[in-house]
Amino acid sequence: MGAPELIARLSSLGIRLIRDGDVIRAAPRSALTDETRTMIRQHKAELLAALASDLLPDPQTVARRQRVLSMLDDNPTAKYAAVTAERSRPGWMTLTIALRTPTEIVTTDLLIPIDKWDGIVFIEMLERHLMH
Repeated sequence: MGAPELIARLSSLGIRLIRDGDVIRAAPRSALTDETRTMIRQHKAELLAALASDLLPDPQTVARRQRVLSMLDDNPTAKYAAVTAERSRPGWMTLTIALRTPTEIVTTDLLIPIDKWDGIVFIEMLERHLMH
């Protein structure tokens, strides 16, 4: 498990990591378990590097991706899962999608103008695409 996956897993458990120099702080401390503490210690160098970069997605993005992945885990026959965040930016919404392919599950985020969003059209398009 790499740093981004570990950060996403911790985020799904409600744990946020903060870099403080060469120290990693986790909040809330009450959410930590022996297992999560061990994972953080084992991956400390990777986590410090990842937390120092600007490449990590924001916690809301991580949470949406974890949500769609969990939806697919809960329904092994589903070909896709999607969630929206309508207040991601004024006038825009974020659509997070997980697609099951024969070999993997992929996720992506789309930023869509709210006045152009039509959930029915999106589902029809997705169903039509997935049938091929």
